[in-house]
Amino acid sequence: MAKKNFLYPAEWVKNKPYTTVDNVDIYYTGIANRIYDILKETKLDSVFAEPDNLRIVTMSIAGWFEDVISQNGIWQTFTNECEKTYGRRLPFYDTGNSYYPDEINIEDVKFLLWHNLQSVTRTQRLINPKSPVLALTAEFIYHMLEDEYETAPENERLHEFIYGAVSEEESCQHYVSVASWFHYKSFFNIENYDEFLAINGNFLDNANDTPEQIEAVSWGMYVTIMLKGRRSLMALTTPEWLARLAKGHDTLKAWTDVKVRKASCYMVEAIADGVLTLADLVEGGKITVSADNLDFPTKDFVPGTTTLICEFINYNKQLHRIGTIAINDMGESVTNYVEQEKAARSDKNQKATYKEFTKAADGNYVMFFENKAECEKFLTDNIGYTFAQGVKLPEFKTDRNIMLMVSPQTGLTIQPGFLSCLNTPRNPYYRKEEAEKNALSVIARANAIAYDVMCRMQDEGMFTDAMYSGCDTPEEGKQLAQDNLQFLTDYYYHNNRKSFEKVKY
Repeated sequence: MAKKNFLYPAEWVKNKPYTTVDNVDIYYTGIANRIYDILKETKLDSVFAEPDNLRIVTMSIAGWFEDVISQNGIWQTFTNECEKTYGRRLPFYDTGNSYYPDEINIEDVKFLLWHNLQSVTRTQRLINPKSPVLALTAEFIYHMLEDEYETAPENERLHEFIYGAVSEEESCQHYVSVASWFHYKSFFNIENYDEFLAINGNFLDNANDTPEQIEAVSWGMYVTIMLKGRRSLMALTTPEWLARLAKGHDTLKAWTDVKVRKASCYMVEAIADGVLTLADLVEGGKITVSADNLDFPTKDFVPGTTTLICEFINYNKQLHRIGTIAINDMGESVTNYVEQEKAARSDKNQKATYKEFTKAADGNYVMFFENKAECEKFLTDNIGYTFAQGVKLPEFKTDRNIMLMVSPQTGLTIQPGFLSCLNTPRNPYYRKEEAEKNALSVIARANAIAYDVMCRMQDEGMFTDAMYSGCDTPEEGKQLAQDNLQFLTDYYYHNNRKSFEKVKY
Protein backbone atom coordinates (compact mmCIF):
# COMPACT_ATOMS: atom_id res chain seq x y z
CA MET A 1 0.00 0.00 0.00
CA ALA A 2 1.42 3.37 -1.02
CA LYS A 3 2.37 5.78 1.71
CA LYS A 4 -0.13 8.58 2.23
CA ASN A 5 1.34 12.04 1.70
CA PHE A 6 0.95 14.75 4.31
CA LEU A 7 0.85 17.54 1.71
CA TYR A 8 -0.48 17.48 -1.85
CA PRO A 9 0.40 19.69 -4.84
CA ALA A 10 -3.06 21.27 -4.84
CA GLU A 11 -2.33 22.57 -1.32
CA TRP A 12 1.17 23.69 -2.29
CA VAL A 13 -0.05 25.93 -5.15
CA LYS A 14 -2.50 27.71 -2.84
CA ASN A 15 0.56 29.70 -1.77
CA LYS A 16 1.60 30.47 -5.34
CA PRO A 17 0.57 33.31 -7.66
CA TYR A 18 -0.78 30.73 -10.13
CA THR A 19 -3.34 27.93 -9.84
CA THR A 20 -2.20 25.11 -12.11
CA VAL A 21 0.19 22.42 -10.86
CA ASP A 22 3.27 21.48 -12.88
CA ASN A 23 6.23 19.14 -12.32
CA VAL A 24 8.14 21.77 -10.36
CA ASP A 25 5.27 22.10 -7.88
CA ILE A 26 5.08 18.33 -7.56
CA TYR A 27 8.81 18.21 -6.83
CA TYR A 28 8.69 20.83 -4.06
CA THR A 29 5.58 19.24 -2.58
CA GLY A 30 7.67 16.08 -2.31
CA ILE A 31 10.41 18.06 -0.54
CA ALA A 32 7.84 19.40 1.92
CA ASN A 33 6.63 15.86 2.63
CA ARG A 34 10.19 14.70 3.30
CA ILE A 35 10.63 17.59 5.73
CA TYR A 36 7.45 16.44 7.46
CA ASP A 37 8.88 12.91 7.76
CA ILE A 38 11.99 14.31 9.46
CA LEU A 39 9.89 16.34 11.89
CA LYS A 40 8.01 13.14 12.76
CA GLU A 41 11.25 11.21 13.18
CA THR A 42 12.74 13.73 15.62
CA LYS A 43 9.39 14.19 17.42
CA LEU A 44 9.50 17.92 16.72
CA ASP A 45 6.11 17.62 15.03
CA SER A 46 4.50 17.41 18.49
CA VAL A 47 5.33 21.09 19.16
CA PHE A 48 3.31 22.20 16.13
CA ALA A 49 0.29 20.17 17.28
CA GLU A 50 -2.17 21.47 14.65
CA PRO A 51 -1.90 20.03 11.10
CA ASP A 52 -2.12 23.55 9.66
CA ASN A 53 0.96 24.59 11.63
CA LEU A 54 2.82 21.53 10.40
CA ARG A 55 1.89 22.36 6.82
CA ILE A 56 3.15 25.91 7.30
CA VAL A 57 6.57 24.82 8.57
CA THR A 58 7.06 22.20 5.84
CA MET A 59 6.02 24.67 3.12
CA SER A 60 8.11 27.45 4.69
CA ILE A 61 11.34 25.44 4.57
CA ALA A 62 10.55 23.93 1.17
CA GLY A 63 9.67 27.44 -0.07
CA TRP A 64 13.01 28.76 1.20
CA PHE A 65 14.79 25.94 -0.69
CA GLU A 66 12.78 26.82 -3.81
CA ASP A 67 13.71 30.50 -3.38
CA VAL A 68 17.44 29.73 -3.26
CA ILE A 69 17.31 27.29 -6.17
CA SER A 70 15.22 29.65 -8.31
CA GLN A 71 17.44 32.64 -7.43
CA ASN A 72 14.45 34.71 -6.42
CA GLY A 73 16.58 36.50 -3.83
CA ILE A 74 14.08 36.82 -0.99
CA TRP A 75 16.21 35.01 1.57
CA GLN A 76 19.43 36.67 0.43
CA THR A 77 17.73 40.06 0.75
CA PHE A 78 16.84 39.15 4.33
CA THR A 79 20.36 38.04 5.28
CA ASN A 80 21.85 41.14 3.61
CA GLU A 81 19.52 43.34 5.64
CA CYS A 82 20.37 41.41 8.82
CA GLU A 83 24.03 42.14 8.27
CA LYS A 84 23.34 45.87 7.78
CA THR A 85 21.08 46.15 10.81
CA TYR A 86 22.43 43.66 13.33
CA GLY A 87 25.98 43.16 12.11
CA ARG A 88 25.49 39.49 11.26
CA ARG A 89 23.83 37.56 8.44
CA LEU A 90 21.50 35.67 10.77
CA PRO A 91 20.33 36.19 14.34
CA PHE A 92 21.61 33.64 16.87
CA TYR A 93 23.91 31.63 14.59
CA ASP A 94 27.56 32.19 13.74
CA THR A 95 27.97 31.92 9.99
CA GLY A 96 31.69 32.54 9.49
CA ASN A 97 33.57 31.81 6.27
CA SER A 98 31.63 28.61 5.60
CA TYR A 99 28.37 30.48 4.99
CA TYR A 100 27.44 31.03 1.32
CA PRO A 101 24.72 33.71 0.95
CA ASP A 102 23.43 32.47 -2.41
CA GLU A 103 23.35 28.78 -1.46
CA ILE A 104 21.70 26.67 1.24
CA ASN A 105 23.27 26.65 4.70
CA ILE A 106 22.49 24.67 7.82
CA GLU A 107 22.24 27.93 9.78
CA ASP A 108 19.38 29.01 7.51
CA VAL A 109 17.47 25.82 8.31
CA LYS A 110 18.07 26.28 12.04
CA PHE A 111 16.76 29.82 11.94
CA LEU A 112 13.67 28.91 9.90
CA LEU A 113 12.90 26.08 12.31
CA TRP A 114 13.30 28.43 15.28
CA HIS A 115 11.04 31.02 13.66
CA ASN A 116 8.31 28.48 12.91
CA LEU A 117 8.53 26.95 16.37
CA GLN A 118 8.45 30.34 18.05
CA SER A 119 5.51 31.56 15.97
CA VAL A 120 3.25 28.70 17.10
CA THR A 121 4.32 29.02 20.75
CA ARG A 122 4.65 32.82 20.74
CA THR A 123 2.46 33.42 23.77
CA GLN A 124 3.33 30.24 25.66
CA ARG A 125 7.10 29.87 25.80
CA LEU A 126 10.46 31.00 24.51
CA ILE A 127 12.19 28.65 22.09
CA ASN A 128 15.93 28.40 22.65
CA PRO A 129 17.62 28.78 19.22
CA LYS A 130 20.38 26.42 20.42
CA SER A 131 17.96 23.62 21.36
CA PRO A 132 19.60 20.21 20.69
CA VAL A 133 16.40 18.82 19.13
CA LEU A 134 16.13 21.84 16.84
CA ALA A 135 19.79 21.46 15.84
CA LEU A 136 19.39 17.72 15.15
CA THR A 137 16.26 18.25 13.06
CA ALA A 138 17.93 21.04 11.10
CA GLU A 139 20.92 18.81 10.40
CA PHE A 140 18.70 16.03 8.99
CA ILE A 141 16.75 18.50 6.84
CA TYR A 142 19.91 20.22 5.60
CA HIS A 143 21.59 17.00 4.53
CA MET A 144 18.45 15.88 2.71
CA LEU A 145 18.33 19.20 0.83
CA GLU A 146 22.08 19.13 0.21
CA ASP A 147 21.61 15.85 -1.66
CA GLU A 148 18.93 17.52 -3.80
CA TYR A 149 20.74 20.81 -4.35
CA GLU A 150 22.42 20.10 -7.71
CA THR A 151 19.35 18.59 -9.36
CA ALA A 152 16.47 20.60 -7.84
CA PRO A 153 14.48 22.45 -10.55
CA GLU A 154 14.10 26.21 -10.69
CA ASN A 155 10.56 27.53 -10.44
CA GLU A 156 10.66 29.66 -13.57
CA ARG A 157 7.00 30.64 -13.29
CA LEU A 158 7.54 32.12 -9.84
CA HIS A 159 10.73 33.90 -10.91
CA GLU A 160 8.98 35.34 -13.95
CA PHE A 161 6.04 36.47 -11.80
CA ILE A 162 8.37 38.51 -9.60
CA TYR A 163 10.91 39.82 -12.08
CA GLY A 164 9.22 39.60 -15.48
CA ALA A 165 8.86 42.78 -17.52
CA VAL A 166 5.35 44.22 -17.84
CA SER A 167 3.94 47.20 -19.70
CA GLU A 168 3.94 50.62 -18.06
CA GLU A 169 0.13 50.48 -17.82
CA GLU A 170 0.27 47.18 -15.91
CA SER A 171 3.30 48.05 -13.79
CA CYS A 172 1.51 49.31 -10.66
CA GLN A 173 -1.06 46.51 -10.79
CA HIS A 174 1.79 44.01 -11.11
CA TYR A 175 3.52 45.55 -8.09
CA VAL A 176 0.36 45.18 -6.00
CA SER A 177 0.00 41.55 -7.11
CA VAL A 178 3.57 40.73 -6.09
CA ALA A 179 3.16 42.63 -2.81
CA SER A 180 -0.01 40.70 -2.01
CA TRP A 181 1.66 37.34 -2.74
CA PHE A 182 4.82 38.25 -0.84
CA HIS A 183 2.93 39.49 2.21
CA TYR A 184 0.33 36.76 2.54
CA LYS A 185 1.60 33.67 0.74
CA SER A 186 5.40 33.61 0.49
CA PHE A 187 7.50 31.30 2.68
CA PHE A 188 8.97 34.43 4.26
CA ASN A 189 5.77 35.64 5.91
CA ILE A 190 4.27 32.69 7.74
CA GLU A 191 2.03 34.64 10.15
CA ASN A 192 0.52 37.39 8.03
CA TYR A 193 -2.60 35.72 6.68
CA ASP A 194 -3.57 34.56 10.17
CA GLU A 195 -3.08 38.14 11.37
CA PHE A 196 -5.52 39.35 8.71
CA LEU A 197 -8.03 36.61 9.61
CA ALA A 198 -7.88 37.59 13.28
CA ILE A 199 -8.36 41.32 12.62
CA ASN A 200 -11.07 40.73 10.04
CA GLY A 201 -12.79 38.20 12.30
CA ASN A 202 -12.95 40.82 15.02
CA PHE A 203 -14.60 43.21 12.58
CA LEU A 204 -17.08 40.60 11.31
CA ASP A 205 -18.16 39.74 14.86
CA ASN A 206 -19.33 43.32 15.35
CA ALA A 207 -20.38 44.30 11.84
CA ASN A 208 -23.94 45.45 11.16
CA ASP A 209 -23.43 46.61 7.57
CA THR A 210 -24.72 45.18 4.31
CA PRO A 211 -22.81 42.25 2.75
CA GLU A 212 -21.44 44.63 0.10
CA GLN A 213 -20.18 47.07 2.74
CA ILE A 214 -18.65 44.25 4.80
CA GLU A 215 -16.86 42.89 1.74
CA ALA A 216 -15.51 46.35 0.92
CA VAL A 217 -14.24 46.95 4.46
CA SER A 218 -12.63 43.49 4.61
CA TRP A 219 -10.86 44.13 1.32
CA GLY A 220 -9.68 47.49 2.62
CA MET A 221 -8.22 45.80 5.72
CA TYR A 222 -6.51 43.19 3.54
CA VAL A 223 -4.80 45.88 1.45
CA THR A 224 -3.94 48.17 4.38
CA ILE A 225 -2.33 45.37 6.38
CA MET A 226 -0.39 44.32 3.25
CA LEU A 227 0.98 47.85 2.81
CA LYS A 228 1.60 48.81 6.43
CA GLY A 229 1.84 45.59 8.44
CA ARG A 230 5.20 44.93 10.11
CA ARG A 231 4.69 41.31 11.11
CA SER A 232 7.82 40.17 9.31
CA LEU A 233 11.22 38.91 10.40
CA MET A 234 12.76 42.37 10.76
CA ALA A 235 9.52 44.29 11.18
CA LEU A 236 9.84 45.92 7.77
CA THR A 237 6.72 46.54 5.71
CA THR A 238 6.17 44.69 2.45
CA PRO A 239 6.91 47.86 0.37
CA GLU A 240 10.18 48.20 2.32
CA TRP A 241 11.08 44.57 1.57
CA LEU A 242 10.18 44.86 -2.11
CA ALA A 243 12.30 48.01 -2.40
CA ARG A 244 15.29 46.01 -1.19
CA LEU A 245 14.45 43.01 -3.38
CA ALA A 246 14.25 45.24 -6.47
CA LYS A 247 17.72 46.78 -6.14
CA GLY A 248 19.87 45.95 -9.15
CA HIS A 249 16.90 44.96 -11.31
CA ASP A 250 16.17 47.60 -13.96
CA THR A 251 12.68 46.25 -14.67
CA LEU A 252 11.74 46.81 -11.01
CA LYS A 253 13.29 50.26 -10.58
CA ALA A 254 9.92 51.81 -9.67
CA TRP A 255 9.67 49.44 -6.66
CA THR A 256 12.61 51.07 -4.92
CA ASP A 257 10.75 54.30 -4.17
CA VAL A 258 7.14 53.30 -3.48
CA LYS A 259 5.56 55.41 -0.74
CA VAL A 260 2.33 54.63 1.06
CA ARG A 261 0.14 57.64 1.75
CA LYS A 262 -1.92 57.18 4.90
CA ALA A 263 -5.69 56.87 4.38
CA SER A 264 -7.34 60.27 4.64
CA CYS A 265 -10.40 62.27 3.76
CA TYR A 266 -10.17 64.43 0.64
CA MET A 267 -12.38 67.17 -0.72
CA VAL A 268 -12.67 67.24 -4.51
CA GLU A 269 -11.62 70.78 -5.41
CA ALA A 270 -11.40 70.53 -9.19
CA ILE A 271 -11.56 68.11 -12.11
CA ALA A 272 -9.87 69.16 -15.34
CA ASP A 273 -8.40 67.22 -18.27
CA GLY A 274 -8.80 63.91 -16.46
CA VAL A 275 -6.96 65.10 -13.35
CA LEU A 276 -8.48 65.61 -9.89
CA THR A 277 -7.24 68.16 -7.39
CA LEU A 278 -7.94 66.92 -3.87
CA ALA A 279 -7.59 68.82 -0.58
CA ASP A 280 -6.51 66.63 2.34
CA LEU A 281 -8.94 67.59 5.12
CA VAL A 282 -6.99 65.71 7.80
CA GLU A 283 -3.32 66.32 7.09
CA GLY A 284 -3.70 69.57 5.11
CA GLY A 285 -2.25 70.31 1.70
CA LYS A 286 -3.37 69.25 -1.76
CA ILE A 287 -2.65 66.37 -4.10
CA THR A 288 -3.40 65.69 -7.75
CA VAL A 289 -4.36 62.29 -9.10
CA SER A 290 -5.26 61.02 -12.55
CA ALA A 291 -8.88 59.92 -12.84
CA ASP A 292 -7.60 56.66 -14.35
CA ASN A 293 -5.44 56.07 -11.27
CA LEU A 294 -8.38 56.79 -8.99
CA ASP A 295 -10.06 53.77 -10.62
CA PHE A 296 -13.55 55.05 -9.81
CA PRO A 297 -16.16 56.84 -11.95
CA THR A 298 -16.04 60.59 -11.39
CA LYS A 299 -19.02 61.78 -13.45
CA ASP A 300 -21.12 62.47 -10.33
CA PHE A 301 -18.34 64.22 -8.39
CA VAL A 302 -19.19 67.82 -7.44
CA PRO A 303 -16.18 70.05 -6.66
CA GLY A 304 -16.54 71.64 -3.25
CA THR A 305 -19.08 69.02 -2.15
CA THR A 306 -17.83 65.49 -2.87
CA THR A 307 -15.39 63.92 -0.41
CA LEU A 308 -13.36 60.74 -0.77
CA ILE A 309 -11.98 58.55 2.01
CA CYS A 310 -9.26 56.29 0.62
CA GLU A 311 -5.53 55.63 0.57
CA PHE A 312 -2.93 56.00 -2.14
CA ILE A 313 0.49 54.70 -3.02
CA ASN A 314 3.00 56.88 -4.80
CA TYR A 315 4.24 54.58 -7.55
CA ASN A 316 6.62 55.79 -10.23
CA LYS A 317 5.94 59.40 -9.22
CA GLN A 318 2.18 59.04 -9.63
CA LEU A 319 -0.51 58.54 -7.00
CA HIS A 320 -2.64 55.41 -7.39
CA ARG A 321 -5.70 54.76 -5.29
CA ILE A 322 -5.53 51.36 -3.61
CA GLY A 323 -8.00 49.41 -1.47
CA THR A 324 -11.53 50.66 -0.82
CA ILE A 325 -13.01 54.10 -1.35
CA ALA A 326 -15.91 55.86 0.38
CA ILE A 327 -17.71 58.68 -1.45
CA ASN A 328 -19.77 61.16 0.58
CA ASP A 329 -21.10 64.68 0.34
CA MET A 330 -19.57 67.04 2.86
CA GLY A 331 -21.71 67.00 5.99
CA GLU A 332 -21.78 66.33 9.71
CA SER A 333 -20.61 62.71 9.48
CA VAL A 334 -17.62 63.67 7.32
CA THR A 335 -16.76 66.58 9.61
CA ASN A 336 -16.87 64.27 12.63
CA TYR A 337 -14.65 61.75 10.86
CA VAL A 338 -12.09 64.44 10.01
CA GLU A 339 -12.00 65.76 13.58
CA GLN A 340 -11.61 62.26 15.03
CA GLU A 341 -8.75 61.52 12.63
CA LYS A 342 -6.99 64.78 13.46
CA ALA A 343 -7.21 64.01 17.16
CA ALA A 344 -6.01 60.42 16.67
CA ARG A 345 -2.97 61.54 14.67
CA SER A 346 -1.97 64.36 16.97
CA ASP A 347 0.69 63.74 19.62
CA LYS A 348 0.02 67.06 21.35
CA ASN A 349 -1.46 65.45 24.47
CA GLN A 350 1.32 62.84 24.65
CA LYS A 351 3.99 65.54 24.49
CA ALA A 352 2.27 67.58 27.17
CA THR A 353 1.96 64.51 29.41
CA TYR A 354 5.62 63.68 28.86
CA LYS A 355 6.64 67.21 29.85
CA GLU A 356 4.49 67.19 33.00
CA PHE A 357 5.61 63.70 34.04
CA THR A 358 9.34 64.24 33.61
CA LYS A 359 9.14 67.57 35.43
CA ALA A 360 7.42 65.91 38.39
CA ALA A 361 9.78 62.91 38.27
CA ASP A 362 13.05 64.90 38.26
CA GLY A 363 13.66 64.19 34.58
CA ASN A 364 12.89 60.48 34.72
CA TYR A 365 10.60 58.84 32.15
CA VAL A 366 9.87 55.78 34.30
CA MET A 367 8.88 55.53 37.95
CA PHE A 368 8.63 52.48 40.20
CA PHE A 369 6.04 52.02 42.96
CA GLU A 370 5.53 49.32 45.56
CA ASN A 371 1.77 49.28 45.05
CA LYS A 372 -1.10 50.91 43.20
CA ALA A 373 -1.92 53.29 46.06
CA GLU A 374 1.57 54.85 45.84
CA CYS A 375 1.21 55.11 42.09
CA GLU A 376 -2.13 56.92 42.39
CA LYS A 377 -0.63 59.25 45.01
CA PHE A 378 2.18 60.23 42.61
CA LEU A 379 -0.32 60.95 39.85
CA THR A 380 -2.53 63.12 42.04
CA ASP A 381 0.05 64.85 44.27
CA ASN A 382 2.97 65.28 41.87
CA ILE A 383 1.31 65.63 38.48
CA GLY A 384 -2.04 67.02 39.60
CA TYR A 385 -3.99 64.24 37.88
CA THR A 386 -7.63 64.18 39.02
CA PHE A 387 -9.56 60.91 39.03
CA ALA A 388 -13.20 61.41 38.13
CA GLN A 389 -15.70 60.03 40.60
CA GLY A 390 -15.83 56.26 40.32
CA VAL A 391 -12.78 56.15 37.99
CA LYS A 392 -9.70 54.24 39.13
CA LEU A 393 -6.52 52.86 37.64
CA PRO A 394 -7.05 49.62 35.68
CA GLU A 395 -7.51 46.43 37.66
CA PHE A 396 -4.55 44.04 37.47
CA LYS A 397 -3.95 40.55 38.78
CA THR A 398 -1.62 42.16 41.29
CA ASP A 399 -1.65 45.60 42.89
CA ARG A 400 2.05 45.42 43.72
CA ASN A 401 5.15 46.47 41.80
CA ILE A 402 3.61 49.13 39.57
CA MET A 403 5.56 50.98 36.89
CA LEU A 404 4.57 54.25 35.23
CA MET A 405 6.21 55.06 31.88
CA VAL A 406 5.93 58.03 29.57
CA SER A 407 7.13 59.05 26.11
CA PRO A 408 6.38 61.96 23.74
CA GLN A 409 4.81 59.49 21.30
CA THR A 410 2.83 57.06 23.42
CA GLY A 411 2.05 59.21 26.42
CA LEU A 412 1.53 57.64 29.83
CA THR A 413 1.34 53.86 30.26
CA ILE A 414 1.14 51.68 33.35
CA GLN A 415 2.31 48.11 33.89
CA PRO A 416 2.48 45.92 37.00
CA GLY A 417 4.43 42.88 37.98
CA PHE A 418 7.96 42.78 36.58
CA LEU A 419 9.88 45.52 38.31
CA SER A 420 12.30 42.85 39.57
CA CYS A 421 13.56 42.43 35.97
CA LEU A 422 14.68 46.03 35.35
CA ASN A 423 18.31 46.66 36.23
CA THR A 424 18.69 50.30 37.20
CA PRO A 425 19.84 52.00 40.42
CA ARG A 426 16.54 53.88 40.49
CA ASN A 427 14.56 50.65 40.85
CA PRO A 428 14.56 49.44 44.47
CA TYR A 429 12.59 46.33 43.48
CA TYR A 430 15.21 44.91 41.08
CA ARG A 431 16.27 41.33 41.89
CA LYS A 432 19.07 39.86 39.79
CA GLU A 433 17.98 36.22 40.17
CA GLU A 434 14.43 37.00 39.09
CA ALA A 435 15.68 39.20 36.26
CA GLU A 436 17.80 36.38 34.84
CA LYS A 437 14.78 34.12 34.95
CA ASN A 438 12.12 36.46 33.55
CA ALA A 439 13.61 39.49 31.74
CA LEU A 440 13.55 37.89 28.30
CA SER A 441 9.90 36.95 28.79
CA VAL A 442 9.10 40.63 29.38
CA ILE A 443 10.42 41.43 25.90
CA ALA A 444 8.49 38.52 24.41
CA ARG A 445 5.26 39.84 25.94
CA ALA A 446 5.34 42.62 23.31
CA ASN A 447 3.49 45.83 24.08
CA ALA A 448 3.62 45.38 27.85
CA ILE A 449 6.02 48.30 27.46
CA ALA A 450 5.68 50.79 24.60
CA TYR A 451 8.23 50.06 21.87
CA ASP A 452 10.07 53.37 22.11
CA VAL A 453 10.24 53.07 25.90
CA MET A 454 11.50 49.49 25.63
CA CYS A 455 14.28 50.58 23.25
CA ARG A 456 15.28 53.39 25.60
CA MET A 457 15.33 51.01 28.58
CA GLN A 458 17.58 48.59 26.68
CA ASP A 459 19.90 51.40 25.63
CA GLU A 460 20.23 52.34 29.30
CA GLY A 461 21.08 48.76 30.32
CA MET A 462 17.87 47.82 32.11
CA PHE A 463 17.72 44.43 30.34
CA THR A 464 21.33 43.32 30.81
CA ASP A 465 20.11 40.23 32.69
CA ALA A 466 17.93 38.90 29.86
CA MET A 467 19.06 35.37 28.99
CA TYR A 468 17.96 32.10 27.42
CA SER A 469 17.59 29.12 29.73
CA GLY A 470 18.59 25.66 28.57
CA CYS A 471 22.05 26.55 27.23
CA ASP A 472 25.17 24.67 28.30
CA THR A 473 26.09 27.46 30.73
CA PRO A 474 24.28 30.55 32.09
CA GLU A 475 26.97 32.69 30.45
CA GLU A 476 26.16 31.19 27.05
CA GLY A 477 22.43 31.79 27.59
CA LYS A 478 23.05 35.41 28.53
CA GLN A 479 25.38 36.03 25.59
CA LEU A 480 22.85 34.51 23.18
CA ALA A 481 20.11 36.86 24.37
CA GLN A 482 22.24 39.99 24.71
CA ASP A 483 23.80 39.61 21.25
CA ASN A 484 20.33 39.44 19.72
CA LEU A 485 18.36 41.81 21.94
CA GLN A 486 17.58 44.32 19.19
CA PHE A 487 16.41 41.61 16.80
CA LEU A 488 14.27 39.98 19.49
CA THR A 489 12.63 43.31 20.34
CA ASP A 490 11.85 44.00 16.67
CA TYR A 491 10.66 40.40 16.25
CA TYR A 492 8.21 40.36 19.14
CA TYR A 493 7.04 43.96 18.87
CA HIS A 494 6.76 44.03 15.07
CA ASN A 495 8.57 47.33 15.00
CA ASN A 496 11.86 48.40 13.53
CA ARG A 497 14.16 51.13 14.86
CA LYS A 498 15.13 52.31 11.38
CA SER A 499 11.50 52.84 10.47
CA PHE A 500 10.43 54.14 13.86
CA GLU A 501 10.39 57.91 14.00
CA LYS A 502 13.18 59.25 16.19
CA VAL A 503 11.90 60.48 19.52
CA LYS A 504 13.30 63.72 20.86
CA TYR A 505 13.42 63.44 24.63
